[in-house]
Amino acid sequence: MSDRYVLGLDFGTLSVRAAVINTADGSTLGEKVSEYATPVMDRTLVTTGEPLPADFALQVPGDYLVSMTEAVRGALADSGVDPSAVVGIGLDCTSATVVLTDEAGVPMCEREEFAGEPQAYLKLWKHHGATAQARRIVDVARERGETWLSRYGGVLSPEMLLPKALELFERAPRLYEETAEILDIVDWLTWKLTGNLAYAAGDSGYKRMYQDGAYPSREYLEAVAPGFGNVFDEKMNHPIVPLGASVGGLTEFYAKEFGLPEGIAVASGNIDAHVQCVSVGATQPGQLTGILGTSSCWILPLCDARRRPGCLRRGRRRRVPRRMGIRGWTKRRRRHLRMVRRHSSASGMRRGSPCCWRLRARTPVDQGELPQGRAKRPDRAGLVERKPIHPGGC
Repeated sequence: MSDRYVLGLDFGTLSVRAAVINTADGSTLGEKVSEYATPVMDRTLVTTGEPLPADFALQVPGDYLVSMTEAVRGALADSGVDPSAVVGIGLDCTSATVVLTDEAGVPMCEREEFAGEPQAYLKLWKHHGATAQARRIVDVARERGETWLSRYGGVLSPEMLLPKALELFERAPRLYEETAEILDIVDWLTWKLTGNLAYAAGDSGYKRMYQDGAYPSREYLEAVAPGFGNVFDEKMNHPIVPLGASVGGLTEFYAKEFGLPEGIAVASGNIDAHVQCVSVGATQPGQLTGILGTSSCWILPLCDARRRPGCLRRGRRRRVPRRMGIRGWTKRRRRHLRMVRRHSSASGMRRGSPCCWRLRARTPVDQGELPQGRAKRPDRAGLVERKPIHPGGC
């Protein structure tokens, strides 16, 4: 195994990093960073100069492909390894970065008729244009008693894929009809590299609402917005592959672009923060990990493979400590909340996954919601309604 190598690609908010790794000992032999040509569009649309709403964050998807090629070539040159010894490619991206394509995988913003339509461009993870849609999705789910909502703590971020798809449906109906695929960026990239379209399990369950082998029902989606019920059947209906599984072999085109052997395995994509946690071994309950880049992310796993701990078990309620009393407990919660707000607003911490706890995910229990005699701590079963500090997420 000493003469075998793998190529890793990390797509961030402003650039992509490529690294060549020795499979024998995990050492990095060469790396290269390539910035995207077009800056994040959060003020104006580059093609028309049209002003954008304050909560928009768009990108040009084609920049990802150009920077990827440059980064791979640079990393291989820096490593000095024989390209024929590279046996696989893996990648990760910022989660819930959404791209719209036609049947062939060509981004819709590259079509002339949609070049001036903001909804046609890649919606970055921090795009908050779908805040109203996210609130309606949650409200309808609560009214109908949708069981999947508790998996997300009883709230949804506008950064999730479904609110962004609903935003597209309502703000650009013609573009929605013409769009063949609504994709997470990790799945679009593996599609381009292999010619096979499959969804990675990580982003599907975490951002595409795929739970227990199914998406939210058609009846529910119709209740959210008439005509929206077939969005998963028509625009997000492809196989889901587990993390680490091969999506396919590298195409002839990208084999020539990279200078690598054709047909080497390309693994399903993953979420950047989750990859970082695994890479540093931060998978044990109680181990806090800070991930710093163009944004900050703090992850604290609360559960292991055997069970959920303490108050996060389904149906388990937390009693107010006898010595503290209800007033003391409320005072401590308020003090903790002030600390969370202060630190999260200063560093941009974001909400995490159902199995992770990020500082911004801690939500207040308003004084008016405190039950008599016993206080309930928000848990996955939705015992107390959660009100996020900020509508954003990760």
